[in-house]
Amino acid sequence: METKTKVQKKKDNNKIRIVFLIVSLILIVILVAIGGFLLWTQSASGYQYLTNKLVNKPSNSWQVKAYYGLYKKYPYTSQISNQVNTNTVFQEPSYKSTDIYTNISYHTDKSLYHSGEQIQLALDISSKNKVDGASLYIYGIKNKHNEYSVSKTETINLAKNKTSSFNYPLNLPYCNSCSGVKEGDYKIYVKIIDNENLIGSTEIPVSLRQ
Repeated sequence: METKTKVQKKKDNNKIRIVFLIVSLILIVILVAIGGFLLWTQSASGYQYLTNKLVNKPSNSWQVKAYYGLYKKYPYTSQISNQVNTNTVFQEPSYKSTDIYTNISYHTDKSLYHSGEQIQLALDISSKNKVDGASLYIYGIKNKHNEYSVSKTETINLAKNKTSSFNYPLNLPYCNSCSGVKEGDYKIYVKIIDNENLIGSTEIPVSLRQ
């Protein structure tokens, strides 16, 4: 009788171990799946899928709230954001003085763009002085969170009394409740700052539609 009891206890212990092992494996699979999903939401394909999938959803739907919550906590940081520093929100450039001695002319491939399209921006910048290591800022289209949806920063050099040409592809945001950008007419700002001195500035009108 005692032997049977020991055998039964051994069987029960084995069952407990098996159940514990199965539960542990399930938890590991769930954690891996969540981690993979979060990484995917930060990829180009994941971002485009989510924005396209949610574009026709009402803003109060649980899908929008869930995905947007993840988007805010784990912001998308690939090339689509146009951010130079992808770990921080773009801050509008500041300067202490203004001495405009550059002229900025621009050309875009069109004036009306649709949700998620790309602007082909060409800049021709002429300068009366030689400029080494100035900061060129391109930014615009604020979302409902008061953040710029388009932003780019680059260091440039300009030759005296010459015109330098620059080309920039800029990805526009999607017009939906998830991105927080509505259809409308916007401006993209171009500023050149050298040693805290604003030396060039212009504004580019852009119309954004669904």
